[in-house]
Amino acid sequence: MTIEITPTFRRTITSAHGERGADWLDTLDDVCAEVCERWQLRTGEVLATDANVVQRVQRVDGTPAVLKLSVPGASATANEVGALRALACAALVALVDHDPDRGATLLDEAVPGTSLVPLAIDDDAGATSVAAAVMGALARPTPEGASFPSVEPQSELFARATDGDLRHEAIAIGLVRDAAAGYAELVRTQTEPVLLHGDLHHGNILRHGRRWLAIDPEGLVAEREYETAALMRNPFTRFADIADLGAHLRRRASQLADELDLDRERIVRWAFGRTMVSVLWHLDAHGAVHEPWLRCATVLRP
Repeated sequence: MTIEITPTFRRTITSAHGERGADWLDTLDDVCAEVCERWQLRTGEVLATDANVVQRVQRVDGTPAVLKLSVPGASATANEVGALRALACAALVALVDHDPDRGATLLDEAVPGTSLVPLAIDDDAGATSVAAAVMGALARPTPEGASFPSVEPQSELFARATDGDLRHEAIAIGLVRDAAAGYAELVRTQTEPVLLHGDLHHGNILRHGRRWLAIDPEGLVAEREYETAALMRNPFTRFADIADLGAHLRRRASQLADELDLDRERIVRWAFGRTMVSVLWHLDAHGAVHEPWLRCATVLRP
């Protein structure tokens, strides 16, 4: 089976990995064939080609699985695999095998695999409860000797936005400065950092039978309130339909605080700061302002 390499996919990989990424793309079909032969997999539908190739496969016993192919040596893949091992539980998709030399990761497939997004549209409180239960099951102390990224480096985009490199007329400089100051204060005053999923939004929580599973952990060390930030800024496609988005998101923050025994104010502050990081990341990566996230940050501004 030939994996289609679109111009966008090639641009994403070569931008992130340079010549090493280009060489990987040129050998991608061979890598996939080698891995499938080794693990006795039958290939199926390609689900995504962005920072990785994500493809449905079937194991020799007929069990459905997901094969993820990444540029070998990518730090994001190492963090994900480390998090899958360290956070392993009934609320996280299971790691079946990993080949670091080929950048191949084999995972159990969530079936039917429906994301939490539709439930959030119909019943936000219900979806928030599901997400809270998954968050509560995942967070745990960082394993001794493990090396996972922290939240501090994410603040680098604020400096670029305030010194002019990422300045944009649609983003008020005061909003950026408030977010930068608030984010720095949150980082400085964190309590009991633990190992988190790191990107636990509605699209990364899938139905598996009667359970809900988290997928695609980033593996990030921060206080527990940080984990709620990705959920707070999603699903952004619905934001335009919500008249009072600020009230909607603050209600969600209160529910998360109650169900997880967290600090509501810090949930809102992390959501504001981390959403502005996402706004600036999108501007840097795509050259355009992500309007739903900008609106989210604006209504959450203290």
